[in-house]
Amino acid sequence: MKVAYVLFDPGIAVGGVKGASVHVARFCQSATKLGHEVHLFVTSVVDASAVDATVHHIYLDKVKSNDASKIEASNKFAEALETELRAGGFDLIYERLSLFFGAGSRIADELGIRRILEINAPIARERANHFLLVEHARATADERAAISGADVVCVTSALIPYAASNGASRVRVVPNGVSIDDFDLPRRPNATFTIGFVGSLKGWHGVDNLLLAAELLHERKRSFLLRIVGEGPRGEHLRQLALSLSCSSKIEFVGAIPMSEIPREIASFDVGVAPYVRSSDFYFSPLKVLEYMAGGAPVIATDTPSIRSITADCAILVTDPGPIAISSAIEAIMDSPFLGCELSNKARKRVIEKFSWDDTVAEILEADSLVGDLSAAIG
Repeated sequence: MKVAYVLFDPGIAVGGVKGASVHVARFCQSATKLGHEVHLFVTSVVDASAVDATVHHIYLDKVKSNDASKIEASNKFAEALETELRAGGFDLIYERLSLFFGAGSRIADELGIRRILEINAPIARERANHFLLVEHARATADERAAISGADVVCVTSALIPYAASNGASRVRVVPNGVSIDDFDLPRRPNATFTIGFVGSLKGWHGVDNLLLAAELLHERKRSFLLRIVGEGPRGEHLRQLALSLSCSSKIEFVGAIPMSEIPREIASFDVGVAPYVRSSDFYFSPLKVLEYMAGGAPVIATDTPSIRSITADCAILVTDPGPIAISSAIEAIMDSPFLGCELSNKARKRVIEKFSWDDTVAEILEADSLVGDLSAAIG
């Protein structure tokens, strides 16, 4: 099958270090391995060789952060995309939902190409809640245009009502995956117990509480090293918070690193922490949790339905991801190497059996398991 993977979002760069960039690369890699011919249509490229696909860089003048610039870029992207798809003989358009891009459905209909839309988040709502969204009405209209009538893949069941209320025709839930072979590395023994976090430093990731948990461990005279791997809008705030703590010498900010180096980092963790802030509509399917599991790091994470469905009984899940609960969970693994080893072994076995990218992509592209009756989800 000849697949056109459509990604307008200028913030997700091919070959970039963000989780979304990893997601795109791994999807393409597995689709190609399954025998599909993948063409990736994007606006932002750092390293085209990072994906196993033919990259079509629809070059736009530098897209500014303001909404008007993004809307203009979206219109230009749609025009160029339609021209390329018209000449390409594609069997499927696989599109990742992006802010201000609603033309995918129209293009697919005009060209008579089947289309699947992947939803990772309620984009407009997320943008309005956490950043700045001036053109809210335009953003929500574009989302509805993208979703209405579409066959949709949601990464968690929490996104089904959102897809249904925007007019999705059919929906299936397929959690994110992990590239198992990348994480097949020997564990690296540490002289000091190493606590790890991998991810973009955003408010909902809860790294503030992880730093405060480290302070509690320090006050209890525990020996450890905390490594924060990643970068993001909360980076400077978190560095300042770390400097204000008496355990600051035990905290290392590694910064953003290439995705090829993530497995080596995780191989050095004695525990991997995903202390997400709890919310009533937690819709993430966290790559970091799957990567910790694949890399053999015992997992401590916030107890949400989507994380619980991934980890089952292979992790320590905390209902209240505050400093006290996180520090207590870390101490449980510090004090019981057997517990850490048991969680590690069970978790790796689970991701091999259920969450490889190859199986995930095969289910999306090759299994017809879409659900058509969404009336209950709109509720």
